Amino acid sequence: MNKSSRNVVAVRGLQFAGVSALITGLLLASVSCSSQPSSVSTPPALQKPAATSPGSSSIPEAFSITYIAPPCAEQPNVSGRLEQLITLESNFNGPSSTPKTLEEIGKASDNLVFVFGKERTSQSQGIHLGGGYVLTVAHGLITKTGTSLQTTGAEVGYADAVSKSVSGKLVTVELEGGGNVQIGLIPVYNFSIHTRQDLALVYAPTQYKVVIPKFRLSNTLEVGEHVYMVSFDPNASNASGSSVISGTVTSLTGGSNYASQFLTSIKPNAGQSGAPVFDSYGNLVGLLSNAALSEGKHNLVENYTGSNISSIDIFGDLVKPEKKVLASCQK
Repeated sequence: MNKSSRNVVAVRGLQFAGVSALITGLLLASVSCSSQPSSVSTPPALQKPAATSPGSSSIPEAFSITYIAPPCAEQPNVSGRLEQLITLESNFNGPSSTPKTLEEIGKASDNLVFVFGKERTSQSQGIHLGGGYVLTVAHGLITKTGTSLQTTGAEVGYADAVSKSVSGKLVTVELEGGGNVQIGLIPVYNFSIHTRQDLALVYAPTQYKVVIPKFRLSNTLEVGEHVYMVSFDPNASNASGSSVISGTVTSLTGGSNYASQFLTSIKPNAGQSGAPVFDSYGNLVGLLSNAALSEGKHNLVENYTGSNISSIDIFGDLVKPEKKVLASCQK
């Protein structure tokens, strides 16, 4: 790979010209949950999740990953990032089997971020996995017409004091329904985007340290199992502006046209696409993608029956092109 040119790789054949056809009708409005946090102090104990390892995804060739990165000369902390990615991949091994309280699950609010597309024309949420790597939803980085990616000028908003002081670029984000959060903006350097799965891994360097959750594959979930969404929420009463909203897995097959999703009873509103979803043991199982609608009903909040969650099963596939490019930059 030429280290002096921008790395733009369509892994296994995804062409920009095909994005519109792939996601026509899929780009629902960004969603959020307006429910109040559950009063339950301890989630019910469930069957312990199996310690399974991720394999290669079986997503069709046409639905693969688009990877975009600057030249090696513009890539900071290459060695450290490679180590971080290896650590993240290992988080599928041995998911936590110790039940967590709602307060413990809610500590993931420290990892919450906002992700903005080009010139802040789109806004979604995401989870900081450490070292500046953020997992978010792909549709937040696609134009509203669904015809192209809008990665140029994309930024991550970290709501922590370190990033605020480092970036020197502060903005106040208005939450849907009221309230606001002040954040420090960091430019996104690298993108690994899976439009069909509605997931993206982006790199926006920060010095902020976070606790990295364990990961759990969706094929180990069970219908009826409790899940918890942690998100920025205008109805939250705490200082962080976040809340934990509980629900259950209602189907292991999502109700939207995205691949590899599962359905939950969490009813969303506008503003929280990309919010992380955890099981009762604090394992990350996916991100909020879009609302599930009553059959034949219009896309209105009162018609929402639940939410489709993009599972993290293909996380390893999102990491592969990033690791390959960083390894080449070390040579």
